[in-house]
Amino acid sequence: MRNQWKTAALLALLSALLIRISYWVIGGTSGILVGIVIAAVTNLNDEESTINNFLAFI
Repeated sequence: MRNQWKTAALLALLSALLIRISYWVIGGTSGILVGIVIAAVTNLNDEESTINNFLAFI
């Protein structure tokens, strides 16, 4: 259970960093939206891969 919390915290930190960097590079609200979309796609892709690996294990 502790590893799940550490993984969630790491994903949240990396997502926040990605959003912040896209805000600086692109600027303004557009940068934040681009960062959120990229972070969401990355996190969902990672989650889908994890679920597929878990189902293959079963």
